[in-house]
Amino acid sequence: MIKKQAVKNKKAGKNETEILMDIAAERVRCPLLNDNEMCAVYEYRPITCRLYGIPTSIGGRSHTCGKSGFVEGKQYPAVNLDAIQKKLYDISYEFVSGIKTKYVKMANMLVPLSMAILTVFDEEYLGITNSKKGQEEQGKENE
Repeated sequence: MIKKQAVKNKKAGKNETEILMDIAAERVRCPLLNDNEMCAVYEYRPITCRLYGIPTSIGGRSHTCGKSGFVEGKQYPAVNLDAIQKKLYDISYEFVSGIKTKYVKMANMLVPLSMAILTVFDEEYLGITNSKKGQEEQGKENE
């Protein structure tokens, strides 16, 4: 529902920052909480979860969670999410370059957590080439 509303707002010409602020204002139970209200993927949780509740900065604008106890309008040091996203992109690019995929733009993909959980990241999905040439190239790199 939230995603559909965001798409509608974007098509209606609403500013992307406003759309993101609207999404952030929604209170949704985390789908990764188990029956005991504990994180089912805690050890492997995404960066968003690891930083939840602390002041962050995106595109030069600071954000805090209203439930975190930080006072609105007061200045706090903030985690620069732009820098973290850049580093994560660099890691994705390095990974995609290393697996010799036929999907050369795979590093540009943003995969929602819900899809990442449901997806089987096997050789077929990743587009890893199994050609003789690809195997020879991988063999040379392993020497």
